[in-house]
Amino acid sequence: MNLKEEGLGVRQYIWNLEEVVIMFLHTIGIQGHRVADHRGVWVGDKKICSVGVNVSRGISTHGFALNVSSDLRCFQYIRPCGLASEMMTSVSELSGRSIEVETVVNDAIHCFSEVFGLGCERRDDACLAMLGALSG
Repeated sequence: MNLKEEGLGVRQYIWNLEEVVIMFLHTIGIQGHRVADHRGVWVGDKKICSVGVNVSRGISTHGFALNVSSDLRCFQYIRPCGLASEMMTSVSELSGRSIEVETVVNDAIHCFSEVFGLGCERRDDACLAMLGALSG
């Protein structure tokens, strides 16, 4: 996204990405929130979404990583954002049901459009197929 064209600073862009996730989680009955001094989205005292962006010449790349149906055991081997593995959670863990990545993508696009005030559409089904393969 061209932050300059949209009149966004990096902090506001990150805040908006977090808001997209909070809005999406709300649509499925999960109350996400921000935690002071930490980027990302939390549910209770557990992190469900990490945010990482790169901005070069006003153009952003990267974005957010929402734990949808993640095997949380993988976090035993890393310290995501310097946090202990038991501080991570996922949509599936919290909802008690399996959530399809495609559903999340479609709903997140709608939330992104609302938060950023932009018309958005999904354009690359091959990318979605790759995401589905990675999550399964």
